[in-house]
Amino acid sequence: MPLHCAVPLCNSRTGCHTFPKDPDLKLKWQVAIKRLEPGTTKLWEPGKWAAICTKHFTSDSYRTPGYIGERKLLKKDAVPTIFQFKTPSSMSQSSDRQERVLKRRRLFDMNIENVGDEVQISTNDNDGVDLETIEEERFASQHVQCELISDSDTRMSVKKFDNNPDAINFYTGFDDYEHFKFVFNVWII
Repeated sequence: MPLHCAVPLCNSRTGCHTFPKDPDLKLKWQVAIKRLEPGTTKLWEPGKWAAICTKHFTSDSYRTPGYIGERKLLKKDAVPTIFQFKTPSSMSQSSDRQERVLKRRRLFDMNIENVGDEVQISTNDNDGVDLETIEEERFASQHVQCELISDSDTRMSVKKFDNNPDAINFYTGFDDYEHFKFVFNVWII
């Protein structure tokens, strides 16, 4: 199982140490990395493969190797201490940004709610506009819409495929148009 560092803002995948089995030491590691469960203030609970990379341990956290070539092993009481968490100044900038975003959202929501109040249609002054022409254009556009809808009904109709059993089989699953028509009529009645 590939291990990657469990410390927030660290993406290292090399030289990781799994969390200790000792509950007290494990709790110290959890507190040290300052990682919380998403959406809560509860400490994050590491899984079986959770690990912390070597970048977060000081050199005195390791035992001296007994012989040449022995890999570095952590001391029994070692706790990670080296972290690059956000500084308070960068956190305040982040919260300022969040406040600006919330303010924009509130303004946007208010503008959306008031759109209906802002629109006014005045029919009192004609301003050189012929109302009959507008009515004729609206009727003509409705007529065009009706024609498009009626054309689309015949474009994808089962009657279009009554002489093509392969198409009937593809779209309906029936062998031919007669079988489809029979089942359709039985279900309708």
